[in-house]
Parts: sequence; C-alpha cells; structure tokens
Amino acid sequence: MVVNLFKDNVKREQVGNKAFNLQTLFKNNIKVPNSYVITNQFHIDFLENNNVYDPFSTPKKVLNGEFSERQTENLRELLHAFRKDELLVCRSSSLSEDNENVSFAGQFKSIVGFCNKLSELIIAVKVCWYDYYNSGAAKAYRNSLDISDNKHMALIIQPMCSSKVSGVAFINNKETLTIESNWGLASSVVDGLVTPDQTIIDNENKIMKKKNDKSMATLHISDLYHYEIGDQVWIELNNEDHLCSLLMIDPFEQIGIYQLPKTLAGQYSLTNKDIKCLQSAVKSIKKIYSQDVDIEWSINEDGVVEILQVRPITKELPEHIENVTKGSGLKHNGVSASIGYCQGDAKIITSNEDFYKMNEGDVIVCRSTDPSYIEVMRKSSGIISEEGGILSHTAIVARELGIPCVTDVKGATKKFKDFMMLSIDGYEGTVSIEYDYNLKLSLKNDVMTTYDCNTGNKKSNVNVYISLLYLEFSEFCSFHKVNVDEFISFIADKFQLDVNLSVKRNLVMDLNLLFEADKLESKIINSDIIKKHFIIDNERII
Repeated sequence: MVVNLFKDNVKREQVGNKAFNLQTLFKNNIKVPNSYVITNQFHIDFLENNNVYDPFSTPKKVLNGEFSERQTENLRELLHAFRKDELLVCRSSSLSEDNENVSFAGQFKSIVGFCNKLSELIIAVKVCWYDYYNSGAAKAYRNSLDISDNKHMALIIQPMCSSKVSGVAFINNKETLTIESNWGLASSVVDGLVTPDQTIIDNENKIMKKKNDKSMATLHISDLYHYEIGDQVWIELNNEDHLCSLLMIDPFEQIGIYQLPKTLAGQYSLTNKDIKCLQSAVKSIKKIYSQDVDIEWSINEDGVVEILQVRPITKELPEHIENVTKGSGLKHNGVSASIGYCQGDAKIITSNEDFYKMNEGDVIVCRSTDPSYIEVMRKSSGIISEEGGILSHTAIVARELGIPCVTDVKGATKKFKDFMMLSIDGYEGTVSIEYDYNLKLSLKNDVMTTYDCNTGNKKSNVNVYISLLYLEFSEFCSFHKVNVDEFISFIADKFQLDVNLSVKRNLVMDLNLLFEADKLESKIINSDIIKKHFIIDNERII
C-alpha cells in the first residue's frame, strides 16, 4: 500500500525509521516536505508476486520484476498528489537505518530529481530496491557492525526542495548548535564533496562563523539536458547569476555537480536571518527528542526552512577545537571528525581502482569518500580526507567503526605519499609524519630501472621482492635481535622464492613493485609456515 505520511495513521514497522521521524516532526508543527510512503508491505507483495524469495542472492530479479495492476494503479495515484511540473525524490526508509545504534549513513541510494511520470517513478523505485540488495558497500557495513539483513525497505516519495542553501545541523546536550552548509542541495555536504561552511552557536548565543572554500555544489537547472560535461553554465543562485562549470550530470538529467566560481565558493552561504530560522527549528526539534539528533535541512530563495531528515547521533561527536595555526613542519592540522589515535602506512586512495593498495592497519588518505569506501575503511586504522565536515557520511561511519578521522586536511593527497608512516590524533584533529619510506627507497619517476649492481643486467621481479622485503624486515629483525639475512633466506626458502642476497642493496625500484612486496610481506607474516616454524624471543611473530 501507499500512504500519505501526514494524513494516515501509520506505525514505524510500516514505513521505516526515516519516514516515521518525518511524521513525528509534522505532528509537532515542524515544516517538512509533502511526503508519501511506499510501505514495507507494498515491497513484500512485489517480491511475492515476482517469486523473489532471496533478493540478496538474486537482486536482478528485483530490477526485472513487474508491478501488479493494483500496485501500478497505486503508483499512478501517488503521482497525482504532486504538481505535474514538480521534480520528485525517492529516499530509503529501512527499519535498519537511522536508529539509535547504526545510521547506515550514505549506504542506501536516493534518486533525486526525476520527473512526475509513472515510467520514471517505477525506475526510481526499482533502482533503490535493487541497490539495497546489491550494494557491496551496505553488505560490508552490515558485516563490520554485525547487523542482520532486513529483507524489506519502504520508500519515501516527496518533491525535491528548490534549495538556495542546505546542509546538516546538530545540537548537543550542552545546547551548542553546529551548522554545516553549502550552496544548492545537501548532497555536497553529506557526501563530503566539500568542506562546508561551519556556524557554531554556544549556549550564550555567541555565534562563531568559519567560512570555507566550497569548490563544488549540487544544483538543479531546468534545461540541463542541453549541456555536456565541461560546459560553462549560467546559474541563478542567491539572487545573482554565476558562471559555473558542469562536472557531472545525474542520469535523469535534472541535477548536476558544478565547479563554483571563486566569487561564490568563498562567499559565506548563510545570512543572519537563515541562522536564526535554523536555530529556532533545531531547538524545537531538540525538545521533541530525548536524545541527540543530526538534522538535514534546506532553505529556499524565500528563506523558508524545511527539514528533510532527522536521525539519532549514533556516536558522540568530537568536542569543537579551534585550530589557530595550520600545519607546519611534520604536523598538519585539520578538523577532528572521529576521536582516537592511530599509526599506520599511508595509502593514497583517489578512486576504487586504488583499493588494492590497502592492507590491515593502513591509513586512508583521500579527497573524500563515497559509500563504496566502506570496504577499505574496515581495513584501515584511520582516515584523512581533504574535504568533508563532522556530519558527513565519512565522519559518521568512521565514528561507528571506531576509527579516528581527520577531515579538512588541505592538499593531503599531495602532501603525503604511499608508505609514509602517519600518526592521527583524532582528538586534536592533527596528522604527523613519523617515517617516510620514500626517503629510504630510491624511487625515480615510477619507471622500472632495477638492475644487478655488479653486472648491470635487469633483475627479476622475484629479486626485487626479496630486496624490498629486506628493507621492510630489517628494522623488524633488529628489534627482535634476529639476523635479517637468516630470516629472509628462511622465508624465501619456505615461499619458494629465488633469492640472491648479494644484490639486495642500492636498487632503484618501481613503486608498483613496492605495493606487491607489501602484499607479500603481509602474506608472509600471517602465514602458517611462519607461525609454526619461526619463533622470535620465545614468542611467535604474530
């Protein structure tokens, strides 16, 4: 069945947590978008009608399934509740997400900006359900936090807000309000595409503003289908026209991600009136809930505030610490997004194609993350990102996984190199370089120029592995008072590697081979051979 969230008396089990929270806000006179819900029972009926009994194993059956005549009519009637020219949003509302223990922040797909047409609504609904079952990121998230699968997911259908500015807000038990904001739709803030402007209002009503260089925004224009990626587009925002560069186009060709001109990127995104309206709305919401919540909000060109989402804060946010100096020497400052300390090898992750670099305990260094990063976040000991706020999906998931995270470390993917030993202080929001393997190894221009020091002949990759392992294990063996040549000869023999220790020094190595050797090192240390046959100081290596 399809229900009107603000007229029908619904239960949480029918509509999921996100929708139920919106209904709670509406009943307390908080302005929220006009919302209808495709219920869990509607989803159950769809699966049964299409003989889908294990959707997590057969997600394509969901994508290829057909709605019954009755369900199709329900969807058609649903569209009549909105204006013909309104763009719509389809958002997840699972019983798994947005609860007191886990958020599933960013793990489920939302479809934003599709037209008021039955064909587009059907696509949006099926894609959201398909992604729910097929998402490797959501599966990794469930496994990380030991969460059981919930087979059904309700969906919220509502009009897309015409946002001048949007973002997230949080008020803690000390009555300190934190607001993060950017131009356009909220996705640029929650997805960590930018480091948003930050407004902090303490319990004495003192306002602190931190303006950030918001390089990108997610915006809607009605004739986007006329443009291609890379085009310059005039967009009216904040009552002025701005020439923006189109970076990405949504599949429904209504929403785009744009590079903002410097005049707009550096402009503070909230007016004093906006701040007062948000402060009033958030304080009203705080009275409704007996726990700390984070709030997604939108403000249109007329200054009207709408609340898009409310969910419990699953893990306590770091205390606000104002960094008055930026990184100097080997220490680099950012913003604390998840508390804790860690130390590990840096791995620069610019896309999913870099995931192969990651080993257990490494530190992720990235521009920002997306939901797929959960697979490597599980392995990491900490996260450093160039962009993102404390209420971005990256920060929320890092807190839930219990790993330190520092955001707003400008130029991190350029300052730090693979295999640098980094320390993260998630309490103060700082990153320190402890050790730089790149200084120890002679790496030149990523070109393979590895030669036998005596003959000048090119060496085999196996010998390069041995040489790299020698460098990797030299400090390890020194600490345990073991002869490094004996140790490497031992592992070379057990792993059937052809080793020539006479050419283990003075090599120029390709960085990609270092990654391969790093994987081999991990394999060696964790192997049963080592555990059973090589004991150091009367204790096993592991």
